[in-house]
Amino acid sequence: GSIGTVIAILKAFFWIWPAAAVAYVIGSIASSQFVISAHEASTSVQITGAERLAMTLFDVSNMWLYLVIIGLGFCVAFPVAFGIKRLLPGLSGLAYPLAGAAAIGAALALKYKGLATVPISGARSELGFAAQVLAGAVGGYAYALCAAERTPARA
Repeated sequence: GSIGTVIAILKAFFWIWPAAAVAYVIGSIASSQFVISAHEASTSVQITGAERLAMTLFDVSNMWLYLVIIGLGFCVAFPVAFGIKRLLPGLSGLAYPLAGAAAIGAALALKYKGLATVPISGARSELGFAAQVLAGAVGGYAYALCAAERTPARA
């Protein structure tokens, strides 16, 4: 009954944060690579592999506010995807990846509108923006795998 529904909702929201972490790590890594590549292109200074790794690890461990933004975006997008799956079962396999992609795309676009710049430096080019959206899609896919609605076995 209603207790089962509450538990299902709590489980669904619990899995948002691990999915957000997946998108965050991928997005942070991608952002680092775009920033480093832009720096190399504009200065002709070559970044060593060790420096690239150190910069990437620094970004992954210090862009935590981006994780919060992704998680909050997923808190809005995934319940919408759940409803869309119910209305359009043919889209069920794409619902969460598309919702994850849309959440990150919308968050970056809204931040651009408010700040007149994209706060994630590695998302300032079209390809960098696409990489962030792809990270959101992978986060949505991770959510779909972890939070899949399972029908209990009937005796």
